[in-house]
Amino acid sequence: MLNCSWRVRLCTSWDFLSVSLYQLLPTFRLLHMYLDLFTMFNSDACVVINQSTTNMNDVKDDDVFEGLGLSYLMFGRVIEKHARTMEICPCHADIWKQHANRKRRLAALQQQHGDPSCVWQGRQLAWFISVGKPLLFDELRACISESLSKLLATVSVHLIDRIVATIDGIRKRLVVFLTDKLDWCDHCPYVAICAFYSTVDENIARARHLLNFAIVEFDSAMADGKGERIHRVAQRLFGPGAVRESATAWLGDQSNASLASHPPLCLALMDYA
Repeated sequence: MLNCSWRVRLCTSWDFLSVSLYQLLPTFRLLHMYLDLFTMFNSDACVVINQSTTNMNDVKDDDVFEGLGLSYLMFGRVIEKHARTMEICPCHADIWKQHANRKRRLAALQQQHGDPSCVWQGRQLAWFISVGKPLLFDELRACISESLSKLLATVSVHLIDRIVATIDGIRKRLVVFLTDKLDWCDHCPYVAICAFYSTVDENIARARHLLNFAIVEFDSAMADGKGERIHRVAQRLFGPGAVRESATAWLGDQSNASLASHPPLCLALMDYA
């Protein structure tokens, strides 16, 4: 769903998939109620393709199919919500929220500001690592959509257990998958962005903890002879030089001094974030 590089944007295929799930899932109950293979095969009204009909019957006989579809839509929209926040800049977020797809959003930006892009567009990695990622995982672990709740309220107790067990399995696998996929956010040099973002929130203690973690990880990699594999930004931040000296001085400062009191480190982290 997400294309992540130096900028973030949603895969356009999700725009079509989410609409398809939303519009077509309600027809499943009609299919479940009225699909009759015997009648279709013996009807002269139309030509029936055997394989297609068999596939439809497999879907009809799958008791948890509708619950699965609704869960995919639910999880997808949770991810989409956070991705939308990363896809646009805070200065144009109000315009972005007014339209349903990327093409219309870009057209609205062009109409209102004369340019379909902004220098800050899609550069929300600092926010995501510090705030968005924990919120994303919390929501994935606990979310339940209104349509899924309505479905569970109308089926038998036995079927509820099957649907809930299936969705919980998907939920756990999704969290494990995303934890592994986004593991890089918790390592040097990216974790240094969290340090900068924490100073914006005036959480100096957390900022120092994260910066110290990044430096320790960098030094450990250098000691293990992995210097050639270390990210160039990590080399710039924590290799020998004014920025590393400034970082060491800030971490050793016993007062509650702000990051701004150490300009080389502050400017470097600000530029990276």
